[in-house]
Amino acid sequence: MDVIKLDTSAEFAAMADAYERSGGDPSVLKMADVSSLVVSGNKILSANQTEGVVLEKESTESGVDIMLTIKKGYTIPNPVHLCFGVLPKEGLQQINVTMIAEEDASVELIAHCTFPNSEHVIHKMDGKIIIHRNASLTYNETHFHGKKGGVEVIPQAKI
Repeated sequence: MDVIKLDTSAEFAAMADAYERSGGDPSVLKMADVSSLVVSGNKILSANQTEGVVLEKESTESGVDIMLTIKKGYTIPNPVHLCFGVLPKEGLQQINVTMIAEEDASVELIAHCTFPNSEHVIHKMDGKIIIHRNASLTYNETHFHGKKGGVEVIPQAKI
């Protein structure tokens, strides 16, 4: 289990505020018993993994590469929170993610994507989801685009 790493900078606070304005509870991003990842643009602001969750992440030029694995036989009691966003008016965020639920594993993933100041933002996700025998993976995603909109969302996933 990793020790929670939390960036209390203004950027993290802005991401948490945008999540709250979209109806979420930002306190989950600071809970030691909740696996979470917060990414602004291509900056990993915080990450926490709990028992049974393996979260590998790396910043790229325009986003982040993620490998999220739920280990064999684990039922993760709290949803895993993935908080992505772009704070400036313009930008590109490319999320490359592989999600794996190993045999007899169970998890709920909640992605909340925040673009509170967007005027021309491109948010892309290339996902690969692998669900092994007797495993369960639930994925829910919400977006908060602010008052001006201005976000082009381009998701794709292979299951």
